[in-house]
Amino acid sequence: MTDRNHENILTVKNLSKRFGHVEVLKNVKLSLGLGEIYAIIGPNGAGKTTLFNLITGIIEKDAGDVLYYNNLVIGGGVSGRVVKENLVSGGGVSGGMVKEDLVSGDLVSGGGVSGGSLVTGRVVSGRVGKEDVVNGGKIDITGYKPYEIARIGIGRTFQGNRVFGNMTVLENVMFAKQLIEIENPIALIKTNHKKLLKELKDKNNLVSQEKEATNLEDFLRIEAEYWLDFVGLKEKAGNKAEELSYGQQKLLSIARLLMADSRLLLFDEPTAGVNPKYSVRIAEIFRKIVEKGEKTILFIEHDMKFIQELGCKCLYMEEGKCPWPFFELEVIMKNPDIRRKFMGM
Repeated sequence: MTDRNHENILTVKNLSKRFGHVEVLKNVKLSLGLGEIYAIIGPNGAGKTTLFNLITGIIEKDAGDVLYYNNLVIGGGVSGRVVKENLVSGGGVSGGMVKEDLVSGDLVSGGGVSGGSLVTGRVVSGRVGKEDVVNGGKIDITGYKPYEIARIGIGRTFQGNRVFGNMTVLENVMFAKQLIEIENPIALIKTNHKKLLKELKDKNNLVSQEKEATNLEDFLRIEAEYWLDFVGLKEKAGNKAEELSYGQQKLLSIARLLMADSRLLLFDEPTAGVNPKYSVRIAEIFRKIVEKGEKTILFIEHDMKFIQELGCKCLYMEEGKCPWPFFELEVIMKNPDIRRKFMGM
C-alpha cells in the first residue's frame, strides 16, 4: 500500500434516522481510511443496511453529516472531469470542463474564477461550491442524489444480485461505466467521440490495451474484459447474466463496481448464499482491490469466517448504535454482551 492509506476517504458524524416512532440509527460515527477493508457486523435490524442507504443517498438523513474525501481537487484546481453541463453562479465554464482547462490553478476557457476558487453549488450535476471543495476535496454528500454519489466514486451492491439477466456478462460490465457524455440520446449526438476517447485514454493508465482502441465501444469492451478477468469471469463474457450461478453473479456485481471507477465500495452481505469456494475467491478479490491503497471497502457480513480470512477491523452495531469504534473481530468477540446478543453464547 502507498502512504495514502493514512488518509480518510469517508467520515460519518452523528448520523441519525427515524421511521415513524422507531429510531433506526442513533448518532452513528465512523471514519474510513483509504486503502483499507472494514466490516460491519451485528444482529438483524441493527441498522446496517440503513446506514448504507443513507451514505448512498437512497434515503434522507434526519441528522448528521457524511463527508467524502474526493480526489477532484488538487492544489486549488480540479483534477479530472467536472461533470454535467456547467459550473454555476459566480462564473464557471459552460459546456463542461476537463483538466486541460486549468492553468496555474485558475479556471479558464469560457470564463472562470480567479485563484482556482469555486463558488456556489457542488462538483456534481453542474453545482460547484467552495463549501464542497475544501481540505483537498472534502464533500458533505448528505442531500446528494444516488446517481450523484455514484459519479463521485461511491458504489454499492445490494443483498440480492441486481444484474441485467438478458444482457451478456460483458454488456453488464460495459454498461456500468460512468460516462455522462453518452447517458442520453441528446448527449450522445452532441459528444465528440474522438475527443472523449482521447480523454479516456489519457486518464486511464490501468489497462494498457485500451490505448489501442479505435472507438469508444472498443475502449469500454477492453476495460470490461479486464475487470471480468480480475474477478475470474472472463470465460463467461459471452453468456447471458441469468445463466450464471448465484456466486458468479456476486462476482459480476464486483466487476461492475470496479468498471464504474468507484473508490469507496460498499458491499451488503457479499458472501450471503454462496458456497465456500466463492467466499474464498471474494476474499482474494477484496485484497487485490485495496492492495494499491487507492480504494476502500466497507461491507456488511454475518460470516465470521470470511471476516477472519480478511483479518479486517469490524464495527459492531446494535439497535441503531455503534457502542465501540472499529476493532479486530477477535477483540469484539471477547465482549460478553456481544457474544450473548449477537452469537447467542
